[in-house]
Formats: sequence, C-alpha cells, structure tokens
Amino acid sequence: MNHFINHKKSNGLCFVSLKHFFFTSILVLAASTSVFGASANLSWNANIEPDLAGYKVYIGTASGSYGGPTSVGNTTSYAATGLADGTYFFAVTAIDLWGNESGFSTEVSKAVSTTDSIPPLISSLAATSITPGSALISWATDEAADTQIQYGASTAYGSTSALDPSLATSHSQTLSGLAPSALYHYRVLSRDAAGNLTSSADNTFTTTSAVDTVPPSISGVATGSVSTSSAGVSWTTNEASDAQLEYGTTSAYGSTSALVTNLGTSHHINLINLSANTTYHFRVLSRDAAGNLASSGDMTFVTLNVPDTTSPLLSGITVSGLSAT
Repeated sequence: MNHFINHKKSNGLCFVSLKHFFFTSILVLAASTSVFGASANLSWNANIEPDLAGYKVYIGTASGSYGGPTSVGNTTSYAATGLADGTYFFAVTAIDLWGNESGFSTEVSKAVSTTDSIPPLISSLAATSITPGSALISWATDEAADTQIQYGASTAYGSTSALDPSLATSHSQTLSGLAPSALYHYRVLSRDAAGNLTSSADNTFTTTSAVDTVPPSISGVATGSVSTSSAGVSWTTNEASDAQLEYGTTSAYGSTSALVTNLGTSHHINLINLSANTTYHFRVLSRDAAGNLASSGDMTFVTLNVPDTTSPLLSGITVSGLSAT
C-alpha cells in the first residue's frame, strides 16, 4: 500500500486527506530484442481512487535511483523500448486530478540484452517431388536464416547439401543423385544472422522405384506335343512377364493366342484347331510389369499328317496255271 497527502481547498479552508494507492508488483511480462535495442513490457493493478488522473513510470539503472518519469496517462501498462544492454529497475506512481503524486510502487528489475542468442524456429518441414533419384526438401523459419540439409542412409547421415548462405524464412533444396527404392534419413539446418544454429529432428523419405525400360530377354523357345491339329510352345524369360503367341501359315501370322496375364519366367501355350500336315510360322511375345514388350524371331513347326486307317480294297482276283498239283 502506498500513501500520499492530498490538499484540497473549499471555502478558503484546506482539507487534508490520506490517499491510498493499491499496487501489486509491476509485472515484467516480456523482454524482446531488435536491431534498435531491447524492450520491457510493464503492467500493474489500477488505482481505485475516483479522482485518479494517471500514472508515471520511473526507470533507473540502480535500485531506488531513477531518471525523470514518463507520464503514461490513465493506463495500466507501458512498453519501455530502446534499452541498451544492462539491468534496469522500474517503479510506478499515481497522480490525481490536482497533481498530487503517490509514493513509488514496489520496485522490479529486469536484465536485458540486445545480443540475439535465440536460434531460428523450424516449421512446415516436408519432402516432396520424390523420384527414383531426387527429392525436394522444404521448410520455414520464424526469422531469416541460411539453408542446408544433412542426409544419408542412417541417422549418421554422411552427406550434406551445399550451403545456401542467403538469409530467408522460406527454404528449399533438391537432393539429387539418390538411389532408387531407398530409405533416406535427413535433417535441415538453418543459422540466423547472429550465428545461432538450429536443426530439425530426424525425418525420412523413400525414393520411388527406377523406371524399367528394358524388355524381357526370351530364351529356350521350343515346340513339343505336335499332332495333326495341335502343338505346344514353351519358352523362358529373365524376368516375370506375361505370355502370348502369334501364329499362322506365313510369317504374317494372322492369329493370336489368348493372353496369359499371370507374370512368370516359364511359359507354355498350346495351339489347337490346326490343320494337319501344315507348316506353321510363329513367334512368342512376353511383356514385363513395366509394359516392356519382347518378341522372339520367326520360327516354324509342321503338324502331323492324318494317319491312314482305311484297309486296302481287293479286286480282280483270278486263278490260273492250274495243274494236277
């Protein structure tokens, strides 16, 4: 509780009254720095006197020793700005409508510094545009900072992107020369103008599979079980693929077997409803999971002739040269 003596005159008489100003401790709510210096934000409880005119804020660099006051009006907060490095002491008084001033409130102090020791805050970290060999890493910082990434197959990383020294709050770098279908760990680094370095937590992404542009390799093409009206064709591929045949009585083919969609490396197709004793041309087709199509060269087989199942017909039977024996 703080007190001051208030003198009021009425009809030539002087009345003396005791004013009571109720202050709790001034609260230093925050301290911040900028290129122009530090600041301290003060607030206090309001005085309840009906004739209150306002408040004065006192600031000093030693306890109980203040410079000239700053009148802040009838408000209960004040921002002291442009402070140099050091410790500051603060107190507040109240003023009534007749200019009477209370005693000092409870004093509080705050050490401030214009030196930035707080590293940037990283947010919005993401890995996008992922391909078999690259990924775009982007993030944001709450203050201007540089840009760099550590990455590798484990949390030991092992690789570091080139440092982008330009100071910005929005950051992105593309990592290239990566292996396809591989898991990568990464963390981002940003350093502000004061040299405060921050790094993100460990994150991961997986590169996509490499684009397959190589068709299967076909080998071991052979025919078997050839009959008068059917034939079996088999072959192998070096990777899982489907199976189909083109066939006909010339190398223009003209007929195609049903597609076997199951992917495998061993293939067999039976051709039926063929003509007997006929030469057939054919080639095998196999397409892998990426859609790459391979075909063999032209090959042939001959269906069997229809077997002769008709007995001979005898005719013109005669007897001649008869004798006694």
